[in-house]
Amino acid sequence: MPDPETIGIPYAATPDQPVSAWSADIYAAIKPWADEHQGKWMWWEPGYLVLTVDQFGDREIEPVVLHTWDEELTVELRLWDTHFPDWTLPPTDDPAVIASQGIALADDWLAGRFALAVYFADDRWCGSKIIEINEDQAEKLADIDWIKSFDPARVELRWADKSRLTHFTISNGQLIPQ
Repeated sequence: MPDPETIGIPYAATPDQPVSAWSADIYAAIKPWADEHQGKWMWWEPGYLVLTVDQFGDREIEPVVLHTWDEELTVELRLWDTHFPDWTLPPTDDPAVIASQGIALADDWLAGRFALAVYFADDRWCGSKIIEINEDQAEKLADIDWIKSFDPARVELRWADKSRLTHFTISNGQLIPQ
């Protein structure tokens, strides 16, 4: 896991910013997509890369961050992340396939195909989950069995488009819009 005290510097793909072969392969596979999405690459010690996409077209968004730490491609949406290769899919070590898996998830986020439900108890984060867009979205938000022991009192439904942020209070298993 990246050291939060370490500060990255803009990546220029030069010999004075060495990266692992894994990071170089992922960079090569993702670079065209990153350029198209105005992504910003940073180089971090000990030689891995972090890509941040924080706008989509002309609008500011909840950022999507992809990084190559520890020979994995991690996709982060602030308070949620996942790692590739995703071993629930057919196993692969091919950086191009792994990069395409990460890009597909980032594209779905940017296109608004899913939201992130972020739960809080006493203003402290206690869990996050992906919510796919469909008719039972509210029911999925109220399903807190997996974090019930933290007593979540509110949930934020976050989309890539920051203007769609929605807040709910959770009371007796019911959602109350704020």
